[in-house]
Amino acid sequence: LLDHTNARFTLFQSSDPVQYWIAYWKSVNRHWNELKPDCGEGPCDYVRSAPVRNRDSCEVREQMNLATSFLDGSALYGSSEKELRSLRLYDAGKIDVHSATEVVE
Repeated sequence: LLDHTNARFTLFQSSDPVQYWIAYWKSVNRHWNELKPDCGEGPCDYVRSAPVRNRDSCEVREQMNLATSFLDGSALYGSSEKELRSLRLYDAGKIDVHSATEVVE
């Protein structure tokens, strides 16, 4: 399982990217108002990573995110060693999905 962004994206300038994406997803998701996650009235805010590309290269873009370096596995493995240890079951690479809902300080 790998968390990834959609290959199609829209470039934008905004002082509040979270609100921009909420407005975008409301416009394309007809079931938006039916979504009721545990964190509030609608879908949780999740700031997605930004596509970046080496200016001196014609190669494919890389995925850069706000918490880790390039590959965004933080949603699955945490952003620190402490979070990683709390998420692992240490049984055949399994993740404790129930601990993922707890706040790690």
